[in-house]
Amino acid sequence: MKALVTGATGFVGSHLVRRLIADGWRVVATKRRRSSLEHLPASQIDFVEWDVSSEPSEELEKALAEVDIVFHLAGVIKSLNKDDFYRINFEGTRLLYGMASKHGNIKRFVFFSSQAAAGPSPTVEGIDESAPCKPVCHYGRSKMLAEIFLAAKEACPFTIIRPPVVFGEKDPATGELFRAVAKGWRFRIAGFLKAISLVYVEDLVEGVISAATAEIAKGRTYFFCYDEPVSLDGFFDLIEDAFDGMADGKKRLVRRLTVTAAEVKFFAALAHLFGSVFGFVPSLNLYKLPHFAQRFWTIRCDRAKRELNFKPSFSIAESIRRTLQSYLDFKKRTNSSL
Repeated sequence: MKALVTGATGFVGSHLVRRLIADGWRVVATKRRRSSLEHLPASQIDFVEWDVSSEPSEELEKALAEVDIVFHLAGVIKSLNKDDFYRINFEGTRLLYGMASKHGNIKRFVFFSSQAAAGPSPTVEGIDESAPCKPVCHYGRSKMLAEIFLAAKEACPFTIIRPPVVFGEKDPATGELFRAVAKGWRFRIAGFLKAISLVYVEDLVEGVISAATAEIAKGRTYFFCYDEPVSLDGFFDLIEDAFDGMADGKKRLVRRLTVTAAEVKFFAALAHLFGSVFGFVPSLNLYKLPHFAQRFWTIRCDRAKRELNFKPSFSIAESIRRTLQSYLDFKKRTNSSL
C-alpha cells in the first residue's frame, strides 16, 4: 500500500508516518519549504513540496496518481486571523479532495477533523458521532464545514476522524503541561474543564489505519478515546504520579495556581494583543478562549470499538508514564531541560 500524508511533519502526522513505514507502507509526504524533518525517517519517505493554502503543483498531482490512500492532517489549530481557519482547514481540504477525486486509484480520503467540530458535550457522559455539531470557535466551525463538504461528495470514498485531546511523545501542546509539572506548577480554571476525553497518539494512529482500510468505515466518522474522561486536575495528578514513580524522580514542591474565568479572558486578550504586535501566536488567545470556557469536552467511541475493534493499548496512567519517559530520555540525550 502507498499513502500520501499531509501534515506529516506535525505531532500526529509524524507518528502516523513512522507507523505506516513500520507496517510496510510506502509513504509520500507533503512538506512546506521550511518544514523541519527532525521527527521523521526522511530517508524512507518521498517528499512533495506543497503548502495546504497554495494551488496544487504538478508534483502533487503526480503523487496523487500513484497512491492508494490520502491521509489529510495538514491544517491550522491556532491563529490570530480567523480567516486562516477557513482558508486552510476548509478551502484547503476542498482543494485537496477535488484533486484526489480525479484519480480512480485512491481508495480512501481520510480527513483529520477534530472534536472541536462536534463541540463540547452537555454532560460528563459525553457525545457520540451522531450528535449534532455545535462548534464554539472558528477552528471547530472550519473543520465542520470541511466535514459537510465531504459528506455531500461521492467521487472519492472518505472517512472522517475527530480526535479529542491527543498526548504522547513530542507533543508541543500537552508537553507544556509536563514541563509545568516538572517545574512544580499546576493550574486550574475555576468552574471549567471538569472533564476532557483523551487519546494516546499511538492508539489514535492504530485506529486511524484501521479506519482507512476497513470497508465499513467508508463515509463514516469516528471518535477515538479512553472510556474514562479526566479533569484538568486529574491530568495533572497523573503526570505528578508518573514523576514520583520514576526511579530518579524527586518529590517536588507543587505550587497550585487557580484562575477565574474572568482572569483567563483577560490573559487571553493580553496574549492576543502581544501576539499581534510581536508576530507570534500564543497558545491562549481570544480564538482559543472558547475551548477553555467549557465544562465538558467528553466523547464516546462505541462506534470505533464496535466496527473497528478499537481498544487502547495501555491505561491512561501507563501512557502518561511512557510519554514522560520519552521526555526524560530526550533530556538525557540532549542535556536539556524538560
